[in-house]
Parts: sequence; structure tokens; C-alpha cells
Amino acid sequence: MRNLFFCLAAFFSLFPYIQIIPLDTYTQPYAFIFSLICFLFCAQTFFDRCLRIESFSLLLFFLFGFLIFLISSLPNFSPQDLKALLIYISPLCFSATFFVFSLERPDLFHKIVKISALIWISVGLAQYFISPNLFAGLVGGWGEAAGGIVESGRGVLGLAPEPTHFGFHMLLLASILYILKSNRLLIALCIFSSIFLARSSSAILAMAIGLFLCLLVRSRILFFLLSISILLFFVFGRTDFTTEQPGEDANRILLLLSLFLNNPTDFLMIDGSINLRIGGIIVGYDLILDSWLLPNGMSNLDWIARSREILNPRPWLYDISDSGIPSGYLIVIYQVGFIGFMFLLPAIYRISSAARSALGTWIVFTALSIFLGQYMISNPGFGLLYGCAAAEWFRKRQAASNFD
Repeated sequence: MRNLFFCLAAFFSLFPYIQIIPLDTYTQPYAFIFSLICFLFCAQTFFDRCLRIESFSLLLFFLFGFLIFLISSLPNFSPQDLKALLIYISPLCFSATFFVFSLERPDLFHKIVKISALIWISVGLAQYFISPNLFAGLVGGWGEAAGGIVESGRGVLGLAPEPTHFGFHMLLLASILYILKSNRLLIALCIFSSIFLARSSSAILAMAIGLFLCLLVRSRILFFLLSISILLFFVFGRTDFTTEQPGEDANRILLLLSLFLNNPTDFLMIDGSINLRIGGIIVGYDLILDSWLLPNGMSNLDWIARSREILNPRPWLYDISDSGIPSGYLIVIYQVGFIGFMFLLPAIYRISSAARSALGTWIVFTALSIFLGQYMISNPGFGLLYGCAAAEWFRKRQAASNFD
């Protein structure tokens, strides 16, 4: 029974968008439900084996988030407030579940992750070469737009509600497989799917940020070479992009790059999606500084009221998300203040420390960069990353103690 619940938690975490009961939300609740059940009987093992500072930060993050919810959202809380609360509960449940699963049944866990990656890749290829509507119904009503999305020049859905989430999920799978020391070809295929099947500009932006962070961490020489490459691109590659006249089938990624090269200052006002995502992050950063890193709470009613005040002095910003700051990291710091750092810093350090090479550092930093955007850490992918990285650290420590 224990292994069955572990497998169900892993399955729904690796396929987080598949609908069983029609719900008006992208990420389905089944992964959280089964991970919560698993947490109830593996919590003791997790707290005994996991590094104290990490288990303590996860527990403190949950308790403080729950306290802020009680103070700011009760008695008139909304469904969005409950979604916000999941940001503080989910990392504990998912991380603990997959930390223990990865340690107790590593072969089974690794096999489930590999099979899920092959399924995602196969579905993406089938949609690309045969029909974009294949298997799209598994994500509910979101899949009805599959054909129109492809015709607009974007990528296929895979088993996600939109190409961006398909691209993000494949990058997360690539990072998880890397931490599990899986087949390199399978990791490469996951990255290939994100670029050429999902064709997500946001996913490629995450890869670019991951590369930048990798070069900063790994080598000053590589950082210098990257700077030279960018300079040469601006000098010799600019004409090719800027003279391209985008038609109906133009590649959206190249189009956005062309717009940025033409007018970097007004880039945020050229594309609505970019304006909403990056503009929202800039505003979120301002709000956090204005609050002096103090908690703002997670009441959605308060945020909607404040969003009108946010838009008035910023005519360059088209709109702001009604659900909060569009950043998985910044929304935490906005809602609970400086206490968010006590969880985010150990988590990011543990995940990034799982890298074993320059290429691995890029893959891991790419996965971490996904949560800079509107991809919440309540998503099962974050807990999968954290749990696998913590389990890998435990194995290294155990091997070192056995060697001594």
C-alpha cells in the first residue's frame, strides 16, 4: 500500500495537468492529495534523514505561511487564497515524499520518471507530425484550442494546457533526470522537446537565464566568451532578424528577438504576454522594496484592490495578474516577507549543488529559472527537484561516511 501511494503521487506529479474531474485550473489537485497522504507516513523518515536546516526551513515555511493566511485571509477567504496557501504546504509534502521515495525505492522511482519523460516526448511528436489534437482532451477544455495554437505559430500542447507549460515541464524533467543520473540522450530529448515541439519563448528565456547564471558560477572565461558572442550577434546577426517580415507562420521566438533588437526600451509594450509577465515581475520587485521586506499577506481581495493603484502610475503596464505577482519566487517574498528567504535560499542552494558539471549546472539553473516567472513553487515540479536533490546529497554523505 505504501508503494502504491508513492507511485500514485509520482504519476500525478509527473502528469500534473491531466484532468479526471473538470476543474477550472491548470494544475490538478491529485498530486498534492497523494503526496499529502505519503507525507503522513514518511514524515518521520524525512525529518530523521534530511539535513536539519532544510527540514526546519520547510516546516517553518509551512507554519509561517499558514499563520499569514489566518491573519490576512480569514474570515472572508477566497479560492485564490487557498491556492496561495498551497504555495507554503506543497513544497513540504512533495519534497518529503520524493526524498523518501527516491531513497527507499530508487530504481522504481527512476523508472517512473523515465517512462513519464518518454510519454511526454512521444505525445509531443505525435501532435507535431500527425495532429495537434491528439491526446489534447486529457487536459480538459484547455485542449480544445490545440489546433488554433499551432496555427498561430506556437508549439504543441503535449499533455499541458498550453505550450509554455509543456516547455517548462520538459525542462524540469530534464533537470530531474540529470539529478537521477539518467540517460543523457533522454535528457537531450527533453530539452529538444522544449525548444522544437513546445516552441515556448518563455522556456527559451529560462534556458538563457540558466546559461547566464551557469557562466557566472562556473567560469569567468566562459562568461567573457558569451559576452563576445552576444556582441558579434548584435553586429553581424541583427540584419537577418530585423529585415524579416513576420507572416502568419513566423516563428514567435525570432519575432520577439527581432522586436527587442529593434527597440529594447519599448520591448515591454510590443508583446502583450511579455508585458504581463516581465512587467509584473518588475512591479513585484518594486512592491517588495516599498514594503521593506515585510509581509503583505495573501488576501486576494486586498491584492485586487491594490492592483488598480499599481496600474494608474504605470501607463506602460497593460495589466497585472489578478492572482498576484507573476513570479514563483517574488510572490513568496511579497506575501510573507523576509521569512521567505529562509526557505528559498536553502532550497535553491540544495538544488543547485546537485550539479556535477558545467552542462549540469546549466540544466539545473534553467529549471530554477522557470520559477522566476509565473510558475508557482506549489507546482509538483519544484518539490520533485528539491526532494531528488536532497536525496542525492544524503547518498553522498552516506557514501562518504561509509568510506571513512
